[in-house]
Amino acid sequence: MATERAKPLFAWYSNTYLYRSEVFIFRQLSGMRNSDVKVLAQWTANLEEFPSTSIYCAEHATSFPGRLKNAIIRRLWPAHCRFILPPYVIQRLARQIKEMSPDLVYCMFGWNASQLLDVLAAEGCREVPLVFHAAGSDINGATSIGPEYVARLHQAFDRSALILCGSRFLMSRVLQAGAPASKVKLHYIGVVIPLDEQTSRPRQGGKFRILAVSRVSPVKGVRHTIAAFAKVAAEMPDAVLEVIGDGEETAACINLAKQLKVADRVDFRGSQPVSAVYAAMRNADLFVQHNVRTTEGQEEAVPGSAIEASAHALPVIGTRSGGVAEAVVHGQTGLLGEPGDENTMAELILQLYRSPELRLRYGQAGRERAKLHFNLERQNSKLEQMLLEVSSYAGPVAQETAYATAR
Repeated sequence: MATERAKPLFAWYSNTYLYRSEVFIFRQLSGMRNSDVKVLAQWTANLEEFPSTSIYCAEHATSFPGRLKNAIIRRLWPAHCRFILPPYVIQRLARQIKEMSPDLVYCMFGWNASQLLDVLAAEGCREVPLVFHAAGSDINGATSIGPEYVARLHQAFDRSALILCGSRFLMSRVLQAGAPASKVKLHYIGVVIPLDEQTSRPRQGGKFRILAVSRVSPVKGVRHTIAAFAKVAAEMPDAVLEVIGDGEETAACINLAKQLKVADRVDFRGSQPVSAVYAAMRNADLFVQHNVRTTEGQEEAVPGSAIEASAHALPVIGTRSGGVAEAVVHGQTGLLGEPGDENTMAELILQLYRSPELRLRYGQAGRERAKLHFNLERQNSKLEQMLLEVSSYAGPVAQETAYATAR
């Protein structure tokens, strides 16, 4: 289906472009240096933070008649579920793909791949390759979503030309779920490596800042982090816990902080733009994330915020859950406890609170490891090369990208 053009064209699909917690998607598409990218979405959000020069939104209408038409259509075709698009959206996205004739379609998350099944089954779209990047809960929590989603996930495995996984742990889960081994590859998502002067610095008076950045959801274990902090708060009179992010457990976590009598020392900041998150990392002394395995089977594929914290030279405390150990090396870039063990996490927090030398050593080692394994520019170059190979795009662009990746 691909047409002759100076550069390859990738369609980048996300049902909603773009939540703040999905900044990694924006960084990926912005990192395609030798390819053109057009974003396809049903909905848009936060466009001022994540601008795209080329975007198609299936629900977008500028005129009043257009908005009225969309409202009527939505009433006639209510959303079936998060992993199946309504017919009118399928039609609009399929028409857009047929018109643009991309060299491939790329998406993150299994539910987005499931949505694309019906779009790519339309006439004129059936030959377009699909690349699907598994993310974590879309695989680990598949059975809790329901049998229909599991069945469509298997169909997405079959339809995809390439299935990428953000950690070895997640790759093992994808293979267990039935994905063909020949299609599955490991690809760590890159993070921004800040300049040395933009990293965390050892505390010079003031508050001792413990930072937690994540969705406030069960798998992230924020309530365990608060409980661990409360256990040793009296021994750290100048310490505060800063929580950035929101989610379904936010109210419960606020109530827990009150119950444990540390509400005045836990700062719930809610969702914040990336610039504010990075500012918090520069001002923090320690990063903590208490991942757990949920009753639905969800586990952290790889903790992106912990990797970003390491890139900012912050020591990290985490748990041995899912792919966390691929991001935090115990005794080298931070410390790990067992999921749900609040007593041990409290002890680890206190240990690093009392040892600025250990914090500095772990932080520096974590930054060097982030540079080696999670450098955004290098990882984006690797991703682009894999996409070029899938699209069978040959020519100077593919050769230059391959050379840059090899370097």
